[in-house]
Amino acid sequence: MDLYKILQVPSDADVATIEKAFRKLSIKLHPDKANVSTIPSGHVETREEKEAREQRNNEKFAEIAHARDVLTDTKKREEYDRQRRRNARPESSNETKEGRRPHDRKLKLKRAGPLTIAQINE
Repeated sequence: MDLYKILQVPSDADVATIEKAFRKLSIKLHPDKANVSTIPSGHVETREEKEAREQRNNEKFAEIAHARDVLTDTKKREEYDRQRRRNARPESSNETKEGRRPHDRKLKLKRAGPLTIAQINE
């Protein structure tokens, strides 16, 4: 889950931009408003459907609140950015740390002996 994407802000956004994005999204996603605006039209929803819809709305709002809390706190944001960089993979390469593509090992294992019908059909 990318907190910057959740709030729809760039990774170099300042606190004021993050707060502005949060306010904009919170107006749309706040459970009191979203629970009314997301009622489906055309059919009567069951109690379970209503509870599931309201739960999704609560989770969406909790996500943006969490993103704002992390990104507006200097220490939490630094730690988040550190973890984000550590977990980032080069997008232009499919290579692992060993310099091989992840599927190379699987191909070598498949070629180690005679192929079975199941392997041919894969």
